[in-house]
Amino acid sequence: MPEAPVPHDGPRHREHLVVPPSWWLLTLGFAFTLVVAVGAYLNLQFGAAVAVLCLLAIGIAFWAYGHTLLAADDRGIRVDHSLVEWPWISSVEVLDRSQVHDAMGPGSVATAWFVTRPYVKEAVKVVLDDPADPHPFWLVSSRHPERIAAVAAQHLTRTAPTTQEP
Repeated sequence: MPEAPVPHDGPRHREHLVVPPSWWLLTLGFAFTLVVAVGAYLNLQFGAAVAVLCLLAIGIAFWAYGHTLLAADDRGIRVDHSLVEWPWISSVEVLDRSQVHDAMGPGSVATAWFVTRPYVKEAVKVVLDDPADPHPFWLVSSRHPERIAAVAAQHLTRTAPTTQEP
């Protein structure tokens, strides 16, 4: 019997990182170029068939590449099928375009886990607090990183260890 869904009583954020319309327009331009080039060389029907096949292949690739789910809820932060739960997160930082560029540049950490997209300029840096995890942090593109940070701020204050005075 399947498990019942866990009710969400706290703040949450969910977004899909899909490729922008400009990429689709460039693909249509490429397909038109194929129709003209192959159609002029062989025939128009063959050129159209080649263009349709290329559009289909590129469309599948765009969907696979651009269908990235990013969510923050009561359980933790999820990127597609990967989940890190709140007890294993020490902080979440919002990074702007220049900070993302620096984090991915020559001084980047090779063991970090990157899920970045060139068409999304901002990101969140999820710093992990798990000695068994080989990744010190996740760097994830987001169109709304401040929303993820707000969800994290509420959950991290709830899961923070309480210190007792002697």
